[in-house]
Amino acid sequence: MGLIVPQFARDILQRFETQTCPFAEHDLAGAFTFARRGNNAWGTFFGPRATGTRTDGTILHVPDIADIDASIIEHWGAARQ
Repeated sequence: MGLIVPQFARDILQRFETQTCPFAEHDLAGAFTFARRGNNAWGTFFGPRATGTRTDGTILHVPDIADIDASIIEHWGAARQ
């Protein structure tokens, strides 16, 4: 099975792809990268770049660890080789 791109990622990519003004690549990368923080809500070495609360009270993490599955880990591993 190929990599399935989550809807939030497709939305972000679409926003940048339709932009008519220049942007820095770190603006795009910042939407997908994890931050190095040992003390975060996940209890992991890498944590979200941003955390907030939606209007319905649910917590939002960007990126969200819940969106990572075995196929993504496999994809990352293949990219390092």
